[in-house]
Amino acid sequence: FFLNTTTTGAQAQIDLVDTTGELFHTTLHISYNVDSNGDGVPDKILYQGQNADITVNDASFSMESNQFTINGINYELRGTGTSTLTVSNDTDAVFDKIVQFIGKYNDTIDKINAKLSEPKYRDYLPLTDAQREAMTDQQVEKWEAKARSGILQRDDLLQGTLYQLRAGFSNTVAGLDPSMDSMFDLGFTTGSYETNGKIIIDETKLRSALEQNPEKVMALFTQVDTDPNDNVDERGLAVRLYDSLNSAIKKLTDKAGSPAMMTDTESVIGKALDQLADDMSNFEDHLKQVEDRYWRQFTAMEQAIQRANMQSGWLMQQFGGGQ
Repeated sequence: FFLNTTTTGAQAQIDLVDTTGELFHTTLHISYNVDSNGDGVPDKILYQGQNADITVNDASFSMESNQFTINGINYELRGTGTSTLTVSNDTDAVFDKIVQFIGKYNDTIDKINAKLSEPKYRDYLPLTDAQREAMTDQQVEKWEAKARSGILQRDDLLQGTLYQLRAGFSNTVAGLDPSMDSMFDLGFTTGSYETNGKIIIDETKLRSALEQNPEKVMALFTQVDTDPNDNVDERGLAVRLYDSLNSAIKKLTDKAGSPAMMTDTESVIGKALDQLADDMSNFEDHLKQVEDRYWRQFTAMEQAIQRANMQSGWLMQQFGGGQ
């Protein structure tokens, strides 16, 4: 038979105690007759595991399992001895990540340009409740799509964001080796005016840069500025894009408010809507006052006409009576 622990390492142990003196010899047929204290009962038997003691690059480790990970490398021990490991960069994986990143960048450029040039349909005004009730859901959906089209046409915020994205990607990164301090060193170029300046990848040049200078490529994308004055020129390409998009989102939130806000009184549009609501309320009050004034004038006019009619009738009676 076998006795196994559920874990490994020095913390794992099997502790057998023979309290009758017959378990090991009679039942298990194990000969173990050490009685260190002379009480006639054999000592307990303790089988204890051991940690795996290893050295990696002159650094010592003690592991409870034969399977572990150090610095992102997975190890599985199968015996004692010395082994030599050679670690290389996964160029294909990094290449795919960069291509996906550029694809997302180009998609973002496309979407921003589409909104900036989206046509306006001035004849399609927002629907009133009465108009909405008179239309089918499909008709409402099509109408509102037309009404919303062009809302962001030539929007200053989007145009500024687009400029920041393009400039952030095309400008060199300060503080890096001049041989690898811009997107052009990776084989990136910008397309024609018709493509809205999207980035085109020379895959051969990009792969060569990853194979020959992986650290420089990483720095080109991920370097952070060390200037206490917050020098944007020192930021890597990906850091610049991240900062530009975050800045755009903050400006948009300041202008239009956040969808999470139940009531929005801090944004520019929120304040404008509040002011518009106040203006509408004031206008309604003013309209009521005008209506009341007109009503009083109309009532006074009616009363004056009635008095005039009464006077006219009295005069007619007087003239008739004189005949």
